[in-house]
Amino acid sequence: MDQYKLRQELQSDSYTDLSDSEAAEKLNEKTFDKYIPLTTRQLLEFVAQNGRAARILALTQSDDQNLKSIAVAAQTLVEREEAELDFNSPVHVELIDALVSAGALSTDDKTELIELATTKISKAEQLGLPKISARHVANVREN
Repeated sequence: MDQYKLRQELQSDSYTDLSDSEAAEKLNEKTFDKYIPLTTRQLLEFVAQNGRAARILALTQSDDQNLKSIAVAAQTLVEREEAELDFNSPVHVELIDALVSAGALSTDDKTELIELATTKISKAEQLGLPKISARHVANVREN
């Protein structure tokens, strides 16, 4: 475990008045959002609903080469077995935004995708630390 990272975090004001066990509990509480990549299966299930696949497919026939390219890229994400949609990637976010702008997806669709891709993590996880115990906190505070 990276004691330096834990020490740095524990030095912030939000832990000063907490006991070791309270600090550990706060560090392990899942309160932060993290995007996880969506798999091909999840994307296929998503586009299969509410006419989304048909609207994306229709864009592949567009005279606008940019829209056509965006639609083909979206189709590829759904069709390739190892493909993922990752909201941590600006390129993927731009792809979804372009599909919304083109009318193939709605803003509600984008929100639904983001919710599918969002998980809660703890401060410890965010810092790359394992689950923190009161003993970890006590050891770092003592040294």
